[in-house]
Amino acid sequence: MIRIQRPYTFSLLTGLALVCLVQWSAIDAFSQENPLTPTPSYPADSLIVPTNVPELNWWVGAPIDNMTFEVQIEIAASNEAVCNQPEWPSGITGTQQVTSECDPSLLPGETYQWRVRASEDGLQSDWSDWAVFTTDGNGLAVAATPSYPVGDLEIFTTTPELHWFTEQNNTGIAFTAYLLGRDAGAPADCESIRTDDDAVSLSSVLGVTHVDAEVDPGSTYDWCVQSSGLNGDFDSEVASFTTAGPGMANAATPSYPVDGLDIYTTSPELHWYTGVDNNGVDFEAFYLKRDAGAPADCAVIRADGDTDSASSTGITHVDVSGLEPGATYDWCVRSSGPNGDFDSPVAHFSVAGGGVLSAPVASWPVGNAIVYQTSPSLHWYVEGSSVDLTGYDVEVCVAPDAFGDPGCSEQSGLVASQVTIGPLELGDVVSWRVRATYAAGPPSDWNNVASQGTFTVYGGLTTLTAVPTYPADDLLVYDTSINFSWYVTGAVGAADRFKVRYSLDETFPAGATQETESGSSHVLISDLEAGGSYWWQVAVSNDGGSTFGGWSDAASFAVDAGASAPMPRIGGPTNGIGVSTSSPTLSWIVPSTSTSDVIYDVRYAAEGGAYTEVTDLATPFVQVVSLEEGAYTWQVRARTVDGSSVSAYSDRGRFTTSARFGVNTEAVEDLPVAYELGQNYPNPFNPQTTIQYSVAASSYASITVYNVLGQIVKTLVDGMVPSGTHQVVWDATNDAGVPVPSGVYLYRMKVGASATSRMLVLMK
Repeated sequence: MIRIQRPYTFSLLTGLALVCLVQWSAIDAFSQENPLTPTPSYPADSLIVPTNVPELNWWVGAPIDNMTFEVQIEIAASNEAVCNQPEWPSGITGTQQVTSECDPSLLPGETYQWRVRASEDGLQSDWSDWAVFTTDGNGLAVAATPSYPVGDLEIFTTTPELHWFTEQNNTGIAFTAYLLGRDAGAPADCESIRTDDDAVSLSSVLGVTHVDAEVDPGSTYDWCVQSSGLNGDFDSEVASFTTAGPGMANAATPSYPVDGLDIYTTSPELHWYTGVDNNGVDFEAFYLKRDAGAPADCAVIRADGDTDSASSTGITHVDVSGLEPGATYDWCVRSSGPNGDFDSPVAHFSVAGGGVLSAPVASWPVGNAIVYQTSPSLHWYVEGSSVDLTGYDVEVCVAPDAFGDPGCSEQSGLVASQVTIGPLELGDVVSWRVRATYAAGPPSDWNNVASQGTFTVYGGLTTLTAVPTYPADDLLVYDTSINFSWYVTGAVGAADRFKVRYSLDETFPAGATQETESGSSHVLISDLEAGGSYWWQVAVSNDGGSTFGGWSDAASFAVDAGASAPMPRIGGPTNGIGVSTSSPTLSWIVPSTSTSDVIYDVRYAAEGGAYTEVTDLATPFVQVVSLEEGAYTWQVRARTVDGSSVSAYSDRGRFTTSARFGVNTEAVEDLPVAYELGQNYPNPFNPQTTIQYSVAASSYASITVYNVLGQIVKTLVDGMVPSGTHQVVWDATNDAGVPVPSGVYLYRMKVGASATSRMLVLMK
């Protein structure tokens, strides 16, 4: 830059070193040119910027308090001017940066060049060199498509989340949803809604395709979305939905564990159902250790000072922990909505006693997950009782080392349920396992697959991770066509292609897994099975789908069964837990009800052996008998009684029977089980209930129902019974076929000289 030439005077001081004599020269006059041409610093060097209004920065090698600046921006390919403002913005002084405010705006996906010069006291510097940058291609809007709630769907919340999609990357796109309560007919188009004085406008976060709304119960609403980008505004089609009236929240029904079921973990999941869409409904599960008799109702449990609770919103299950082995627990659920609070009936279950051997379960990273750190943390939790647990050992192997090889590393005596390892190398394939140590007896078996995990330290796409968001968390959905959605963490703009896989099997086996691809962070899946329980994952690409990163964590959900058979999920025992009986009770969770009558088939086997099947079960549990010591796997499926629908088999449960069962006790051996009498299901019941029983060997047995006066009401079994597990149904009639009144009854099983009794309740 040539700064204004100003006159200066000076005199030159000369002298010789170590000589004190000095002499001033004669005064002369001169003019100096100060170099003050600005230098562009950002954006430059062909950088791709993630905005259409970038902040331009430059520097000047001198004070700038009295300067103003002129900036030019051109389209690089054509030298077409975009901006040329002499003082930008007007009156700018004392700054070295400015946000571009071009009119017309910068276009996405275009390459620009820009330069700057300075002015002071009406004189200008030279122009700087051109700096080059490219906008990232985002910012062009298209019409959105409403996806939820649509089609006059009835929803059970007054705070719905409105969702839509556009089939493109929405970075930089502004969305505004317009919501209007319907007074007459449906509006003709989105403009009719937008221009209505009663319409509510709801703007989402830039680029986000959903927004929270508030509506009234018992009403019909129409809504649409306007997308706004650099190329203008675009209206979606009109969608509609209705909100349920009174009963938006309703009483839940506990479904697992119930009816005195024995479970083999101190950290169970409590499940319930309502039969309706629970979006927005708040649930709180209350659970209480039983000290005396069963509580009369949920209010008694809620009011007890020793009660614990766990909450969820829209999700019909919660995790609880810290239960006491050998104790019985009562529990219930309160549902809360805009129409009030509703208590469920009381359910109860028992935690197996000190004979439950704890087992650590690997939780992250597992399933050949992709990790993006060279020093990741390994996580696990404990299934079962941890009363005498003293610590953990962890072994880590990098391929091709196998567990136990000298190249593996081991850490012992860990007290926390996590540990940080590394540093590893990018691309390392890692296997790891964990075992628990106890105050007495040997450690847990870390050959148990539930105690093992695998992962890869990824060397590409290292800043991209997909996170499945909907449907997830075992959510129950009510349609076989669902928009799967997810978001990406890391360098979000770099993700340009996604791969989705989903399966009825949590291991995603070949031949039983479907895959599809999408160019945006959602995809419509239309081939789901009614009653199915699904797992799904997402992989990310940043090169248009030529290569993909690893699969995300798996999300899970269930589809409402309708008239089909619902696919069960494993309750317990599972995760390789050790049980203290050769006759454990296998129990499962039914994620949705069916309008058809449903029965269950269970198959179980010693590890590597052939399956034994127990079929036509009317209850969601079965007791298996006379198992030998060892490891077992088991599965369950549902069938409609009329044979019209058969679900896929559930995921696999795993458990062991072992010589070491006690906590701080000597090893014991299983004693032969002569017979077992199960708790009836359902209980209370109307009009019929099922009683399950088993005998170890062919025996003469009887099962008789008594009233509270000790009088015989009905003889259900009386004769020789072959070995195995059996069921009998009581239809609430006496031996004469006459219906009996509501009340408490006892049923008693006698085998040889031994007998046992249980209580049941008929409630009409």
